[in-house]
Amino acid sequence: MLSERQALDLLNRIPLLRRLGPSFLRYLLVGGLGFLVDAGLLELFIFFDLSVYAARGLSMTLAIGITYFLHKNFTFTDSVKPAKTSEQAAAFVGCQLFAAAINYGVFCILLALLPAGFVARMFSLCCGVGAGLAVNFVLLRFLVFPQHGKPVYETLMPKNKWRVLLWLLPLGWLVKLSLARQSDVLKWPNLNAPLGPNDPDVWMRLNQVRQWLIGDDFLGHVVRNTNTPDIASVEIHWTRPLDALLAFGAWIAPRDFSVETRLMLSATWLPPLLGLVALFFMMRAAQKHFNNIHVTGTLFLLLIFNPLAAYYMPGDADHHGLLAMLWCGVICLVMRPLTVLTGLAGGVILGLMLWISTEALMPIAAVYALLGFFTLKDSAQMKPLAAMAWGTFIVSALGLAVEYPLEEYFTRVQYDTLSIPYVALTFLVAAGASVLCLPKITALAPRARLICAVSVAAAAAGLEMLLYPKIISGPMVDADPFVKDNFLLLISESKSLFLRDADVILRHLWQPLLALVLLVKMPQRREKYLLLSLLAAGFVMVAVQGRWTYYLQTVAIIAIAALFPPFITAALHRVERPFRPYAVLFLASVLVAGIAGAVTPKTDQAKAECQSAIRLALQTGIFKSYGNLYVDPAMGGDVLFFTPQKIIAGNYHREGQGLRALHEIETAKTADDARKLLDARKISAVLACPAIDNKWISEKPSWLKPVAEFDNRAQLFFVGR
Repeated sequence: MLSERQALDLLNRIPLLRRLGPSFLRYLLVGGLGFLVDAGLLELFIFFDLSVYAARGLSMTLAIGITYFLHKNFTFTDSVKPAKTSEQAAAFVGCQLFAAAINYGVFCILLALLPAGFVARMFSLCCGVGAGLAVNFVLLRFLVFPQHGKPVYETLMPKNKWRVLLWLLPLGWLVKLSLARQSDVLKWPNLNAPLGPNDPDVWMRLNQVRQWLIGDDFLGHVVRNTNTPDIASVEIHWTRPLDALLAFGAWIAPRDFSVETRLMLSATWLPPLLGLVALFFMMRAAQKHFNNIHVTGTLFLLLIFNPLAAYYMPGDADHHGLLAMLWCGVICLVMRPLTVLTGLAGGVILGLMLWISTEALMPIAAVYALLGFFTLKDSAQMKPLAAMAWGTFIVSALGLAVEYPLEEYFTRVQYDTLSIPYVALTFLVAAGASVLCLPKITALAPRARLICAVSVAAAAAGLEMLLYPKIISGPMVDADPFVKDNFLLLISESKSLFLRDADVILRHLWQPLLALVLLVKMPQRREKYLLLSLLAAGFVMVAVQGRWTYYLQTVAIIAIAALFPPFITAALHRVERPFRPYAVLFLASVLVAGIAGAVTPKTDQAKAECQSAIRLALQTGIFKSYGNLYVDPAMGGDVLFFTPQKIIAGNYHREGQGLRALHEIETAKTADDARKLLDARKISAVLACPAIDNKWISEKPSWLKPVAEFDNRAQLFFVGR
């Protein structure tokens, strides 16, 4: 067996390696060790019930830390001593992520170009690893650990170098995840595993965008191929802002691909891009008046353990991520006293949020009320608030012109989506804010201005209810009673967060509660009251519906990123230990994740495997030759996007007739009763899991369980055991 000295002598005989020096062998050894640490910790964290994304982020972070220590003290012992170790560490992380992106990028490109097969995979893998190794070594040798002169990164780094380098962490992570999903999308329909996410809303939205990309009416809001009784299609409440972004991504994708592939590629890259914009807004919000060097690093660490990150995973193209990103922008703007320009910008963002979903009315009301309170102390803030109100009105009015034909602009009254009642409301608010800007009112004492504001608000509310009296009953006022009284009560995300399982409550509330403690201890200042008020509004929203947690999480992350590092530094009286806040926050996050994992209810593995098999079969097109389908409602979106079949309306609709049809079939007492209902709706195939109780609607065991795997007489086809 060769000793290290003999191995180095052999390597020195190769001209290229002789130029690289003996540090290259040590670099390879440390790289191999880092890979083992990364892989081992990944499996360990997954064993403790962390999601694969959080586990990968943690294992990669720890592996990078270990390899940095070894490279510094073993591989590149002949390097120049850095002026600041922290800057060297940050440069090292940036080089590692850049090399990893090169590695994976080369692998994906070659894999897409070469014929499918084992040899092609191995060749692509070797080329990717080789490119990553070479690039990483060159960067480390000449950028981070130079033998002579001043380290290059010290001359390249700008004044805010820490923030610039830390941005490489989420950027590299998201690029790697996006490239992985892109590789799977380019293989479609030859898939070995189903494409995620397992969310019918995402595939339903892609189906909607495809409809008008291939020639359907842009102004139409219908779901084609739904097989509800006497209804050819079902209208939905979704609006066009996110659809337009997805369509743009599909438009810039290579035209050689099918429209389905282009849409899936668009859905792969859009959420990470929105996530990076949201990160930027949160960072800027946390830095305003809280400009400590740890804001960016703490922000990224918080997001690893926060449910908000799930909205920005590749493929998860739902409107909630877009709403959360816009909400971050609003918080960023209001952290400082508004000007007319920033107020108008904030109003434009709020108008976009209202255009996307009427749920935005609640955060809009919270922002208006909060800023209105500040105007009692400073009347000069009334004009920026009025500018914000007018910005909201203008964008919502323009949005309504996009959503409906002009002849229906004032006549179509719909409460579960943007329509004239909400545009009229924003106009009345803007007009009322303009009245309060009159010099005679701004010159009054605070108490008198409060009386005027209350009077104007009451007048606007009274006029709105006079014009549209049903608006007080909420967005679902015109929905089918079956939807309100039966369906919504069974959808977990529509329930109060406080009624969910203990692990869900813990994962969603520990950071907001930590933020609450930090804000209470914060000295008296404008930012304290602003963040506390928005945090309270977030708690109210999740108490109504748990799916609105992103309004709460964004405020919590901003508050913790701004206040936690100085709080820990002061509490431990060790200013010279800059990484201590990260260590404390990391340990607290791991502890909470461990507790949540321990109390998480066990998943039905058989059901998960069965649903995965159905989803894979749908996405690969096995069932294209069948007639109309009945499927688990959780997979209805996959059916409509990947197959030409008609289906019974799934649980993503607010249309009561289709949901009632599902309810009747699910709760049928016998298979014969269900067969009659299926025949009446011309359903020729049922895709379900007969070995598992289907309790989507009924708490009683479904008739599906005792039915045979394949029944020619009933024409039922089942996937699963």
